[in-house]
Amino acid sequence: MPSPKADDEAQERKLLEPPSILQIGDHMATDIVVENHGSIFLLRPISDSGRVWIEENIGQQNGFQPYWPTVVVEPRYVEDVVNGIQAGALGVS
Repeated sequence: MPSPKADDEAQERKLLEPPSILQIGDHMATDIVVENHGSIFLLRPISDSGRVWIEENIGQQNGFQPYWPTVVVEPRYVEDVVNGIQAGALGVS
C-alpha cells in the first residue's frame, strides 16, 4: 500500500498536468489537432475550416508563430482557445 507521502506526491503531479480538454464527440470531424509538447501546445489546422478559424481568431501576427499556420500556444491559454474552437462548431482532437 502506498505511503501517505507518495499519495500526496502523486496528487501534486496530477495537479501540474495539463487539463484533459481535448474531448471530441463522435459526430464531429476534426478540424484542428492540439499537440501537447510540455512547455508549449501546437494547434495544427487539418481542414480548411480549421485554417480559417485560426486566421480569423488568432492570426499570424499574434506572438511568435514560426510554424504558421500551426499556432504556438502557452499551456495556460489552451483551454480558452479550445473552448473558442468548439464554440465555433469545429472539431478538436
